[in-house]
Amino acid sequence: MRNGFEVNAVITVYKRYFELFFIPLIPLGKSYSVYIPHSDEYFEQGAFSKMPENLLEICKQVGRNY
Repeated sequence: MRNGFEVNAVITVYKRYFELFFIPLIPLGKSYSVYIPHSDEYFEQGAFSKMPENLLEICKQVGRNY
């Protein structure tokens, strides 16, 4: 819910691995990005933008499923 409206969002989960010869061996963690087309907002975790806490919790729930 954003500004009183239910909106769709595109959530991307990036999984980072330690690789040896392009073969993923050890998982290092996950990072997330969210794009909300209704308000044209884009947030990334650990990048130049700061992701709000409520969106980060939603991304973590999505990351547990995938």
